[in-house]
Amino acid sequence: MLENAGAYVMMPRERDLGSDEYIIDNDSSQTSRTGGKFSYSGKWTVAREGFADSVETICDTLNPFLAGTSLKSGKNGKSSAEWSTTIVKEGDYAVYVAYRSYPESSENAHYCVEHSGGCSEFLVNQRIGGGTWIYLGDFHFTAGAAACVRLDAGEGSGILSADAVRIGGGRGNIARGPAEEVSGLPRGLEGARYSLQWYGAPKKVWHHWDEEENDYRDDYTSRGLWTGWVSGGWAMNRKEKGLCIPLDLALAFHTDAGVAKADSTVGTLAIYTLRCDSEREFSDGRDRIISRLLCDYVQSQIVQDLRADYKADWNRRGIWDKSYSECRTTSVPAMILELLSHQNFGDMKYGLDPAFRFSTARAVYKGILKTLA
Repeated sequence: MLENAGAYVMMPRERDLGSDEYIIDNDSSQTSRTGGKFSYSGKWTVAREGFADSVETICDTLNPFLAGTSLKSGKNGKSSAEWSTTIVKEGDYAVYVAYRSYPESSENAHYCVEHSGGCSEFLVNQRIGGGTWIYLGDFHFTAGAAACVRLDAGEGSGILSADAVRIGGGRGNIARGPAEEVSGLPRGLEGARYSLQWYGAPKKVWHHWDEEENDYRDDYTSRGLWTGWVSGGWAMNRKEKGLCIPLDLALAFHTDAGVAKADSTVGTLAIYTLRCDSEREFSDGRDRIISRLLCDYVQSQIVQDLRADYKADWNRRGIWDKSYSECRTTSVPAMILELLSHQNFGDMKYGLDPAFRFSTARAVYKGILKTLA
């Protein structure tokens, strides 16, 4: 709903639940994910840092966005690049692009995605977001047909960066444990801790503790720190630049709210953090009280709509000021939404209803818009 209203939504977990993946890159690689054809015209030079799919299984601290090279165009606006591959299985696939950011980068890099429905065009500000996967959209591709992404300067000025294109979600490729095993699951079913390493986030985002490996802890602590890396407002070290993508707010969507007696529902809880390390301001100067405002608008809208359409006594639980990672370490206003309890029968009678899910998503959407307004 947010995207249909014109918002750009970023997720720390893979959004494409499919297991197929195609990577086309300027660096030649030998993994099962990489193939297709990369070509370019005009004046380009090789830049030091860039994405490379260099190993089948990623272990330890390898950052794939520092493993290869990227290309950097001249300033004459006549350079272009193209990534193409052949889709094996028909379906809808998420399409991502990767590039590097420079002070003189184009703020209107022109991308065109060719798919079975035609050509979809995008203008991407390459001054921000360099060094990760940037989502363009979901598109339908036909089996046996070519999928193609083109980049040129369009009507803009500044240099272009050309690195890699990724189509589809793929399977988990981050090895964990003494045996260095992967899950074998689609990447979209793995936790954020795994996706974020594949997305190029520094190790201290997805593992910032000095002691032993603990993937459960790393997963929930990584999500808030990820917003700092994306926005450039590091919660741990404000001197570090990050991706500099301006974020308005962050929402952590939970359904782990406990168990109620008999057939009653648990209801909806909202959580925020007013102070982080005794400070009440985010790195961009905004007051952290905005997080409470976000909680109030979203929770009020949910309860109002669910009481009107589903259960007249849907429980409005409290608004808690708690020091939880997902709303404490973010660099932007944030809330944890405990919508209901997937452990409780009374809640899940509603939670499995598609109409209920739609009404809830719409209520969250409206609460977010009220906060931004």
